[in-house]
Amino acid sequence: MGSYSIVVSLLILFFVPMFELARKKYRKIDFLFFINLVFLLAYGVAPTYIYIFPQKTKEWRFLLNDNLIDIKFVIGILLAVLFYFIMVIAYYFSHRFVLTKKLKTSSAKIFSLKNNNVLFKPAFVLFIMGSTSLILYINVVGGFENYLQLGRILRSDSNYIQHPLMFLVHFTNLLMISSFIFFSLFKYSTGLTKFYNLTFFIISTFGSMLVVYHSNGRLTLVTYILTFPIALLLYKNKIKIKTILLSFSIFFLIIIYGNDLFDFEENIEMNFQKTDVFNSIISEFSFPFINIANAFDLFPNTITFRGGIFDVLKAFIELIPSRIINVNLLKGETIDQFNTSLYEGGGTVPADIISFGYMSFGVVGVIIVAFIFGIIIRCIEDLLSYQNNLVAVMFYTSLGFFLSFRIMYGDPVKIVKDIFPYLVALAFVILFTKLTISKKYN
Repeated sequence: MGSYSIVVSLLILFFVPMFELARKKYRKIDFLFFINLVFLLAYGVAPTYIYIFPQKTKEWRFLLNDNLIDIKFVIGILLAVLFYFIMVIAYYFSHRFVLTKKLKTSSAKIFSLKNNNVLFKPAFVLFIMGSTSLILYINVVGGFENYLQLGRILRSDSNYIQHPLMFLVHFTNLLMISSFIFFSLFKYSTGLTKFYNLTFFIISTFGSMLVVYHSNGRLTLVTYILTFPIALLLYKNKIKIKTILLSFSIFFLIIIYGNDLFDFEENIEMNFQKTDVFNSIISEFSFPFINIANAFDLFPNTITFRGGIFDVLKAFIELIPSRIINVNLLKGETIDQFNTSLYEGGGTVPADIISFGYMSFGVVGVIIVAFIFGIIIRCIEDLLSYQNNLVAVMFYTSLGFFLSFRIMYGDPVKIVKDIFPYLVALAFVILFTKLTISKKYN
């Protein structure tokens, strides 16, 4: 019965691209475009590949103990279709909200100022906060060498090192946001201003790469690097084939060889002898399809629904230093850690957003999470809808990547942690913009 999953996946492969070509868009590439691409890979390409080439995929860690003819795989992919359908409805329905209309107006007010010095101020504040946090955090984990070596361990066990300043890791990501702003200012400045924008861009980029390396995440590295060329394409409104090809090449290379790159002990002698490149790429997008099938199989017959509220609350509490608040109730495992425990072998197996919804409240949870996610997508897109400023487009592109990959990475703890620097950055941009406007009219 499970083999009927391929019928659903083939329908996804047909209808999602058709929908993408036919649907109403507010710009050439919107957030739903990014999401369609990831959804297509995770629930269209991956399941089809798994059933057509079982000999190539039977050794994948996600499939070691699974019988592909089990009905749970059919139910799982149907739940994915339900999620997608509700998310799209919420995305288009939310344009009727007064809030989304106000966000569009606010976007123009925030990013339409022509004076680049206004945006330099928040970029500089983010740079100082990020770099100071990075220096202090490196000292906390025991120095530069430990910082490079402990990334993988701390990613799977954030409590590996107990120190009151460990929360500073959340602020190191501000360097990445500052590099986006400095890059934008550098592109459209002249003279001495161009020089110091370039200087801050180079320093912040170097710091950002250290942060990315420590995070031990291939996805973080991919999205950070690709934000620059893709944002320029969107800003200039010109699609260049060579840039697209280069971007896809970078994406696939990091996906395939990323584990070698992030292995501190082996990174000098990386293994470039991958025998099946396509198989390696598809395997990286396969776990959401397996996750939701396993979730349906286990909940609620074997395991009680998680409720989801604990996971969301824990996500926000994790940002607060333990010296300020230390709640024992919230020290339980994250949904990523729970999901990993369902599989054999080392490394983390992330919980995708659909599995998170199902593990929380079953089918109702899938519908609730899909509806909320669709509204969030639209709200953030409207907040960054002003496209005549490269800084706004950099935010737009980076968050487009971030939101699309929530299809695969749905742990609220990771979502809140990763979006935190964007919220801080936008808060500073809005603050300095308002201060400038108020001075102008006073």
